[in-house]
Amino acid sequence: MRKSYVMVYASAFADTHKKLTDILDELDPRCDWHAPMAHCLFFTSSFSAHELAQHIEGKLGTGAGRLFLITEVSGNKQGRLADRGWRLLNNPDNPRGS
Repeated sequence: MRKSYVMVYASAFADTHKKLTDILDELDPRCDWHAPMAHCLFFTSSFSAHELAQHIEGKLGTGAGRLFLITEVSGNKQGRLADRGWRLLNNPDNPRGS
């Protein structure tokens, strides 16, 4: 079962979302992602947040200021996003609506 996640990260951890999306694409080719704002990434995965964090840390390393958070999205959410962001968060098995 695929789940939706939100990741926020410090620029010291990854200076561009491309570094993270390349890792996610390699780890899970069915991953779908959306970068709606700086230092924030929405994505789908069949892995747990713990597994994702371990894999990403293994690729990018750890250290002072290299902070990030990965959280699974629940039904309790609200905000202002483009349709693409809401589709990804609300329907991880079919985020593009096809």
